[in-house]
Amino acid sequence: MAIHFAQAARACHVDQQRHHPPAEAAELRAPGFAAIVFGNLALILANRSRERSIVATLGRSNPALWWVVLGTLAALGAVVYFPPFAEVFRFAALDAGDLLVALAAGAAGVLWFEAIKVARRARREA
Repeated sequence: MAIHFAQAARACHVDQQRHHPPAEAAELRAPGFAAIVFGNLALILANRSRERSIVATLGRSNPALWWVVLGTLAALGAVVYFPPFAEVFRFAALDAGDLLVALAAGAAGVLWFEAIKVARRARREA
């Protein structure tokens, strides 16, 4: 679902680029990319367990997971905020509001899976 959401966001992004000059396109491109990255991280966290929630699994030790999460966030930060990398991707720096919207959009795609986990648990306990 998050992948479909990201693809829809990307499609809207491409449509927006046709109607805006390149400077504005760079401002639209970065949040879309960040939403895809956040969505993929959310999928990784959600798929750690079929029964336990993301919050419940965060307490389980998994050093490799945290290396992946930190590496991904560092790479995202580099391509968005480090000018030589941002120029390659033609990204404009994200402000805090855009970053939060991208995070929310990425996380929204896995909420359905978390709801299914809660429903399964409730059904088993009933």
